[in-house]
Amino acid sequence: MKTAFYILASLSLGAFSAQAATLWTTTFGNAAQSDPTKVALTNSGGEMGGITGNVHSLQKTTYSNGQTEDLTLMTGGGVCSDASLFTPGVNVQSSGSWTAGMTFTNGSDQGCSISAVKMTVVSFNSTGAAQSNQRSFSLTVTINGQEVTATVTLAADSGKNGTAATLTFDAPIELKAGQSLDFSVLASKTNQTDGSFFGIKSMEFQGELLVPEPATASLGLLGLAALMMYRRRA
Repeated sequence: MKTAFYILASLSLGAFSAQAATLWTTTFGNAAQSDPTKVALTNSGGEMGGITGNVHSLQKTTYSNGQTEDLTLMTGGGVCSDASLFTPGVNVQSSGSWTAGMTFTNGSDQGCSISAVKMTVVSFNSTGAAQSNQRSFSLTVTINGQEVTATVTLAADSGKNGTAATLTFDAPIELKAGQSLDFSVLASKTNQTDGSFFGIKSMEFQGELLVPEPATASLGLLGLAALMMYRRRA
């Protein structure tokens, strides 16, 4: 009976505890072309499988009048010719912010809880070459209406390697099996006056897998305990 109790307790802890991990990493394919909505997203490398995604919009916000317009991606220059970089064609410090909208769908039978997004970003100039000096900008990530903002500073000549920044949400965001989420990333200016363009190399979604509902888990554990007691008496 004690053995059954210890096993039951162990299973209970395993059912209700989880450890934060990489859920999936999004990378960009065929990004070295002008139309952002045709960029292919690859979602792999973590605990979650069955994630699909697409870019549905890219807009520029002009600081003077607030108007928006569709944007294209930059394709020329050493940095921007890399097909794995998502490179909106607007100078964030002098011409306005840009917002990229994406949709991610969970096509698996496993749910997850997203607690943070690790963005790897790059800086470049109007010709697509890597910046020779340090640059900074404001980065805001929004998932299903919940947003988090951070100031990102990129070292000189960060080039294609980029700089990573982790943005953590106040409350985890659930993505259950069969559901989709709205995702956007906003790049805007800081108090820095030097012009610069910014792009995305990859996005790592962090969090944990969803565990079974307490009632379901409890019933399963009680059933297992009953089976072990029955086998012991037999």
